Amino acid sequence: MDFFKVALEMEEKTIESYRSLAEKCQSHEGVKNILLMLAEDHEKHTKTLKEMQNNAAVEMEETEAFREARELFSNMQKNNAPFSCEIDQVKLYEDARDLVLKKLQFYLDMVMNIENEKNKSLVNQMAEEEKKQAVILDHIIEMVRRPQTWLEDAEFHHLDEY
Repeated sequence: MDFFKVALEMEEKTIESYRSLAEKCQSHEGVKNILLMLAEDHEKHTKTLKEMQNNAAVEMEETEAFREARELFSNMQKNNAPFSCEIDQVKLYEDARDLVLKKLQFYLDMVMNIENEKNKSLVNQMAEEEKKQAVILDHIIEMVRRPQTWLEDAEFHHLDEY
């Protein structure tokens, strides 16, 4: 199995998934922005993987999606923003989360076979970001399932610092 081929295909599929969800959720600016930020993170992963594949000097750009998503969720709660999108989206968000978890497992399985320590560190960094994205998607799923109670909950502590 070619690690780079599979990883790049999975990253592209994830980018398409996030962009498609964002397109279908135009009416909710906060969630749409979160999804677009997540897609941008995966574009950074794609760039990093291509550089690794070409044996280039690789540094992965820092991503801010988790912190920014936390702020957006907090703002939605403060503004008591109603949540709705034009789609029956729970299944779509669950599929996106499942893809992220599949990539996470793939990265964790493959990192053992990477000999270059810098590349191993980068793949571990991508795996950590996949974990954070799974958390974000879990919270979007929860928000979709219970739009009123999720945002009205005064004890909103869903997104811990990592």
